[in-house]
Order: sequence, then C-alpha cells, then structure tokens
Amino acid sequence: ASGRNFDPYFDYVCFYEFYKQFPADPYSQKIKELYQSFMENEVTKRISQSPYNQAQLIDSDLIKYIAVNTSQRNFAKPEGSAQYSQGKNCYWLNLATVCFYADEVLGTKKYSEIAINQIDWVVGKNPFGLSQVADVGYRFPRMFTMWYWLKDHPGSEGVIPGGVINGIGGDKDDFPYLDLRNNNWMAWETNEYWNPPTAWFAMASFQYYKWATAAK
Repeated sequence: ASGRNFDPYFDYVCFYEFYKQFPADPYSQKIKELYQSFMENEVTKRISQSPYNQAQLIDSDLIKYIAVNTSQRNFAKPEGSAQYSQGKNCYWLNLATVCFYADEVLGTKKYSEIAINQIDWVVGKNPFGLSQVADVGYRFPRMFTMWYWLKDHPGSEGVIPGGVINGIGGDKDDFPYLDLRNNNWMAWETNEYWNPPTAWFAMASFQYYKWATAAK
C-alpha cells in the first residue's frame, strides 16, 4: 500500500538505475522503450489536460479509490477513505525525478520542463500561492504534526526546515483543498510533514540541480 500511495513511479527509478549500471544489457534497450512509451503515451497526454502541467496519477488500482479529474489535476479527498488522501506531493516529486531520468535515458531535452513544473507546484505555483516546503519561500505551513498545538508533544517545536507536507487535494466539487488549521485533527491529511514527500523532494531537487548546472 505504501508503494502505491507514495511511490507510484518507483519502478521507473529502478529501471533507470539498471540502465545506468548496464547500458549494454539487452534489458536496457527494453527499458529505453518503456520510458519512451510511458512518457509519450501516459505522461505527456495527461500533462496536456492540466492547467498546472501536472500528470494525473497513472495507477489503475488507485483510480478505484481516488478522484483524479479535479480542476488542478490533483486528487479529490475521497469519501470515507482518509488513507488515500495521503501522498499527493509524492506523486508530483516522484514524477519529476522520472522526467529528469527520461531525458537522460532517451537523449532528449523535452521532459525536464515537465519535471520542473512538478517541483514548481510544490514550492508555490499552485492555487494557494503557498510553498509546501518548510523554510522555502516566504509563505509555508507552520504545522509539524496534527498535535502541533499540544505543549511538549513531539512536533510541538514547530517547523522543520525542508519538511514537505502531504499536499494540496481537491474536494468533490473540484475546489482546491488544503487544511491549514493547526487545531484540527484531520489537518494531517494535507498539512502534516511526512518523510516520503520530503525524500522525493530531495531527490527531485538534486536532479534539478544537475540539470541546471549542466545547462550552463
């Protein structure tokens, strides 16, 4: 469940690692073909439908549980199933990493722009104009856990620099959903810092750095 919720494109990360280690292996040619098909037939098609240049989640199992047709091409908060509200920033940042890899594997220069758009969403190019990374930008969430408001509880120390929240969702009416209340028990669904999106942010940002320095 964690792999499906937080790392929907992790298999392409694994494919990339194999490709880098064994470029002459026959499977590496198959990996190249998989990347090309995935980017052209899945990612690019979904990007073209999004005003924020994001791809809807490509996972047939999860589609059964979450709504993917919201105004910002994010994911609606499903009725009675809080667990599937998690990990939205993981989708974008996991995808960003794969898009950077795609340009390297395919020898192209057109997918890094998609990657950057995913990162931009997380750091402020979204309906709230809010950076979702602590201490990045001038406006970001100030809550660490849903128990932030309880004295002496783990997390009550406040913001952890670099922490990434679960992410913006959408309600059943396609209205962007982000709970910034620090005294609301269910705020964790969108506003709590979690390790998976933070780890993917670090990974995507490193690829962004490599792209930026190579471009010079």
